[in-house]
This record gives sequence, structure tokens and C-alpha cells, in this order.
Amino acid sequence: MAYYYYPEVVPKKECKKFLNTCLQESNFCDGTIGTEAKLTKKRKNHVSFLEDKENMMRDMLWGFIRNANEQLFNYELSYFQPLQFSRYEYGEYYGWHQDSIIKGKERKETRKLSLSFNLTDHENYEGGYLEFYNGGDRVFNRKLREKMKLVGSVIVFDSRDWHRVTPVKKGVRYSIVCWTVGPKFI
Repeated sequence: MAYYYYPEVVPKKECKKFLNTCLQESNFCDGTIGTEAKLTKKRKNHVSFLEDKENMMRDMLWGFIRNANEQLFNYELSYFQPLQFSRYEYGEYYGWHQDSIIKGKERKETRKLSLSFNLTDHENYEGGYLEFYNGGDRVFNRKLREKMKLVGSVIVFDSRDWHRVTPVKKGVRYSIVCWTVGPKFI
């Protein structure tokens, strides 16, 4: 697994402003995937897409993705998808998954890079860890999962990497996620 980590790169004060703006402008819907029982076990949370074309937060986050791509991945990127504002309350989670698959018709493109930006101070919630799969029953880099609970932290990773958000045990976790799309890998 390769990733580019930006520890506490956005000041708490700015994160609080972004969070308040997102909360005011969001219309949350159920983030649960599918309607069948086996599919709904994969994810339980609430999401809202931020489509503002003049969004300063979006431009900042895309800058992190561009920088990580230049420094580490060197992928051909075509466009960015809208930001997703996520809310995880008590007991909510997102099981092991990859972001690379785009649903629908046979496509000539795929998600290439994913970004997660933590908007919530770790003192305001328990659980809700972003974790990466390392084979068997192991989680990749447990220290990283602790670091990603720091408000203002950003991580950019390959959208093919398996990852999850563990159940929130107390409080509410807010984050922004986004993806870049490019030609399918050969």
C-alpha cells in the first residue's frame, strides 16, 4: 500500500469553519449501499455531495491530490468527482471496500486516487478509525489509523487499496472524501 499523508495540514480553526459550512449546506441521505440485507451490512452512515463550483475547500483538497500524484503515484488523471461529506454517528461504519470501481456501464475509466480529510477533533468521538487492509486479519500501519484521527489530517491513497471506517462508539465523526478519475490501468 502506498499513501501520501499530510498530518494536521489544515488548522483546527479552518476545519471548524469548513465543518460549519458543510453542515449548513448539506442534505444528508442514507449512505447505505444497496437494498438487500447482505449489501446493507457493508455500510451504514450518512452522506451529502458538495457540488459548489467555487468551493475553496475543494480546490485545497484537489491541490493535495495533485501534489501526492506528482510526488508518489504519477497516474494519468482526467477529472475530479464531487466532494462527499460523510457523517458517522454511534454504531455507523463502512466495511472493507475499494473506491476504484465506478458503477454502471462498461467504462474506459476508473477511480485512481482517493482522499480522506478528517474534520472532527479526535476528542469528540471514539472508534471511527480509517484502516487499511494488509492481508489475513491484519490492518496496515496501526499508527497511521491513530494519526488520521487528528483533525485537519489528509491522506491520499490508491483507490484500489482495501480500506474501511470502523464503527463509531461515541460522538460523531465528520470527514470529506473525494476521488480522481483517469483511464483504466493496463
